[in-house]
Amino acid sequence: MENLDEVQWRSPEWIQAHQGLRTDNVLDYFAESPFYDRVSNNQVLRMQTQFNQQQTGQLTPQHFEQELQKMTGIEFVITHVREPDLWVIKKQNRLNPQQTTPISTYFVINENVYMAPTVAAIMQSRVLSTSMFLKRALEEAIELPSYSPSQGYTYEDSQLTTAGDDDSTPQASKAELGLLERSFRAAISGQQKYVSDIAPISSQSESAASSVPGTPVLKGRKLPLKK
Repeated sequence: MENLDEVQWRSPEWIQAHQGLRTDNVLDYFAESPFYDRVSNNQVLRMQTQFNQQQTGQLTPQHFEQELQKMTGIEFVITHVREPDLWVIKKQNRLNPQQTTPISTYFVINENVYMAPTVAAIMQSRVLSTSMFLKRALEEAIELPSYSPSQGYTYEDSQLTTAGDDDSTPQASKAELGLLERSFRAAISGQQKYVSDIAPISSQSESAASSVPGTPVLKGRKLPLKK
């Protein structure tokens, strides 16, 4: 079934044959559209006046609306007029001459006829758009935080890059590499200090060992002979 609130209807041939749109013929123009209900009270009155030439000229929009108020059931009435380019038509269920229940609303703008969307359709569309943008925002937010022992949690925009910078290493990885490099340099420095401290002791030991006869020297170290 076709969704009527997505339909745009027009009939330039009808407008040309009737010399334009006016308030006295806009309901007849609307009756040619797919929005019109063929079992409405409007259709009953049209069929009655179609074969009664005396009433045809007398049935103005005001008289037509008065005749509708005497009936019960589905009807179409003009609720707003701004000639020559806008008419608002309401479909309603008449219960009595004073009480009606609205069903739907239609717009005739220039030559085009539209059905106004329902409040539920508008809310559904807005909620769908909101949820879609929230989903995108959450997906972007999940990728932003990064953690490193030295800096903790950091947030950065992965889309922002410096022109001419080919280094694609994340900031957190750079921080970790810097920390490892500093630790490695500290370890090397400590080892070198330890070697420089024990070097005189090693020299004295080698001198003492070389004074003992029969002690071979292997790569700077004295190895005692087995007895």
